[in-house]
Amino acid sequence: MFRLAHNYYNRSFMIPAALLFAVGCGGANQVARNAPTVPFDRFDSDRSSALLSQLQKPPYIVKFRAGQVIPVDFTLDSKLMKAQDEDFVVIAKRDFYVLFRSDGPPLLSADGVEFEERPKNYFRFGFRLRGKEPATIDLGLGVRPEKK
Repeated sequence: MFRLAHNYYNRSFMIPAALLFAVGCGGANQVARNAPTVPFDRFDSDRSSALLSQLQKPPYIVKFRAGQVIPVDFTLDSKLMKAQDEDFVVIAKRDFYVLFRSDGPPLLSADGVEFEERPKNYFRFGFRLRGKEPATIDLGLGVRPEKK
């Protein structure tokens, strides 16, 4: 199901991307060049109407600092299962940036400049059986994975 949704999205994005290229608009790196950068930690300290307005009008870049603790709201949309622990955190291993734009999905960058690189991210679903321990579902998400 994940694969079908991904493939559908890629096909539907190709036409607008081709049109933008044909009319001479720049790619994601060009959009990023002119986009303001907002540090993620500002979201906790500044809930002003100016910030909220900016976040509703892409393009903009959100910067995450190395070591920053990032709370995550996890949502499981299922008629079959529910998530018991929906809140957890991830920790930024290095500085990184997310470009939000109106003409496509958010894009990641390690340097805040190159947003067009397309590393192979992944989603994994399976089962783990270890000795006499209870069987578990093995769920994984690779975002710019370290392992090849």
